Order: sequence, then C-alpha cells, then structure tokens
Amino acid sequence: MTIDMRLRPPLPGWKNTRMFSKSSFDYLAIAGFPRPKSAQTGSISDLLSEMDEAGVEIGVVMGRQSPAPFGQLPNSELEGLVTQHPERFFAWAGIDVDGPLESSMEELHRVLAGGLYRGISIEPTLSPQYEHGGDTKLYPIFELCEEKGLPINISMSSPLQVGSQQLLEKIRPQYLAKASKDFPGLAFHIGHAAWPYTMEMVALAIACPNIWVSPDMYLIPEFPGSNDFAKAALTFLPERTLFGSAYPFKPLKETVQAYKSWNFPAHIEENVLHGNARRLMNIHK
Repeated sequence: MTIDMRLRPPLPGWKNTRMFSKSSFDYLAIAGFPRPKSAQTGSISDLLSEMDEAGVEIGVVMGRQSPAPFGQLPNSELEGLVTQHPERFFAWAGIDVDGPLESSMEELHRVLAGGLYRGISIEPTLSPQYEHGGDTKLYPIFELCEEKGLPINISMSSPLQVGSQQLLEKIRPQYLAKASKDFPGLAFHIGHAAWPYTMEMVALAIACPNIWVSPDMYLIPEFPGSNDFAKAALTFLPERTLFGSAYPFKPLKETVQAYKSWNFPAHIEENVLHGNARRLMNIHK
C-alpha cells in the first residue's frame, strides 16, 4: 500500500483555482501521465476509485493559505473531508503566514486544539514578508509545532515561485540549515523538495537528520534532477524520502508505477511508498 504525501482532492475551495485548470496541467504535462478523470469531474468518489486502483491507502492533504494566485483553502474544508473519510485522508492544517503573525498564531492554536491534524503546512517563500523558508520571523510557529510534536511542511519549488512572482533564490535549501539546528525536535517536511535545487536539498538532508525530502512529482524519472533524489533514497536517505503524486498534476496509478520503476530494494521501496510517512506522522498500524 501507499501513502501519498501530496494529494489535493477536488474540494470546493480548490475546484475553481488554477490547480484544477487544464492550462496548469498542460504546463507540467509529461507523456504517459494523463490528466486524472477525477480532476476533470471534480468528484471525490472518482478520486477514491483512482486511489483504490493505484493502491493508495491514504492521501495526505496539505492545507493551503497562500498569497495570490494560489489562494486560500479554508481549514474547515479539510476538517469536513477527514471527518467524512477518516481512513482515507489525513490533513495538515494550512496556516496563512502572509498576514500578521498574531493571526497566524491564533489559527495555529485553534487547529492544534482540535487534535484532528497530522501536521502543519506553510508556504512562506511565496510571501514578500520572508527572505526564505527558514526566516527567523517564522520561529514562533516552529517553536509551537516542536512543542506539540507535529511536523511542519514547507512547500518550495520553482513553479510556486514563478507563479507568485517571487525570487527563485528564496527556496534555496541552505536557508533551512539554521532553523533545523535551532529546532532539532521538529521534523521539516519539504514539499516539492525545493526543485530544481535537487543536490542542495539532498546535501542539506544528509547533514540535518530532521529534514525530510518529499519530491512528489519531481522524483518521476522524466524530471531533470530526479536522479539526485533517487540516489539519495537508495543510499543516505532511505528513511527520509517520501512518496507523493502531486495530484491533480499527476495521476495516481502512473506516478506510483514511476516510483517503482527506480527498482529500489524492497525494504527501501516500502519505506518510500509508506513506511517513512508512517513514522513521520506516528501512524501505528
């Protein structure tokens, strides 16, 4: 079975955004990876069928509270989804870090009090307020997540930077080094794995044991730099590399098959597809 660390279901707050538009899919299209049927129908039922076909046991839904053009998905929609399908979807609450810190902390305390979330997700590099993903202005958020024992996702990739008209330099993995040392008990899950800074991402994770590499679609062999992630999973990072499809940009079945095409030894493939995610989120079953 597989745990998908980057799956964005067709929730109401996302259906009419660029994420589900055909033009966005075309931008990142790769031959052999068709646009998912459920992304076209907007049906959770269709998505669940695709998950079953691909052997995806759990879809991890990272909340999004980001500047334009990526927008805001209310955490209430995530709460409704996981309440309706508790065995199929896990949620990481999205926290808006583009506004006042007081508002960010207020929402963070609210979602933590509910005990429903498996982690927290932020996208600071899309905001002009922050110089990079490890900016010290984010430390109150990191401190509370470390205290509560919840991992934090920081999404970083060139398409996100270009879309928000922010500098690519801001996603350099090196800028996370100090934060990872200042918060050694906090697991940093790097969504999109700071692509295209693949070697720098790998080098940082090797040096920092609390950094988890989550390349999602950028570990598909057709993507430039994917060999760096694959070699790292095979050697230094077999216990901190995770599977993700980046659905709806990539279909589930074909993406699982693409990961398996690396022909990792069985224990490493098991780790990447679901074992590492279980440890990251403390799933005991």
